[in-house]
Amino acid sequence: MARKLAVIGAGLMGSGIAQVSAQAGWDVVLRDVTDAALTRGRDGIKASYDKFVSKGKLDAADAEAALARITTTTDLDAVADADIVVEAVFEKLEVKHEIFRALDKVVGENTVLASNTSAIPITKIAAVTERPERVVGVHFFSPVPMMQLCELVRGYKTSDETLAAAREFAESVGKTCIVVNRDVAGFVTTRL
Repeated sequence: MARKLAVIGAGLMGSGIAQVSAQAGWDVVLRDVTDAALTRGRDGIKASYDKFVSKGKLDAADAEAALARITTTTDLDAVADADIVVEAVFEKLEVKHEIFRALDKVVGENTVLASNTSAIPITKIAAVTERPERVVGVHFFSPVPMMQLCELVRGYKTSDETLAAAREFAESVGKTCIVVNRDVAGFVTTRL
């Protein structure tokens, strides 16, 4: 069965998450609010794949296949059947709340809702959903294709099952995970 990921936000972080996920075999829906943002995101992904191909780190056929696994859309309903949705928009709580409220109505009850945030506690983001136990922080580092670390941040109500699904996803795209059990803003690596 194909694994399906949705990424909300086609900026640098969102497109990086889409890139590594598609390269790892995930079917990816990349969603943003404008076609121009989606074009920039997809063009950035293609340029990155091309760079890896030119350096001999990725086969051209594999890059082409990975790019073919990414679809772009401005329609939030297109993420409805995703196994995991990763929100990667700018760090403004009101915007994240709007997205998570909408996702709560669109996706299935078993979908993991993740945020790539590093500035806002996951519990605050999850507070607007009817499923706070299905919300987790999945914080990739930039640039996503190059950085191996991924922080998994447990909100106060994040379930063990959700955390395990987030870990499985991050590890499947080649990341080394650390779990942060204290839901505070910022990077655990900075605090260490």
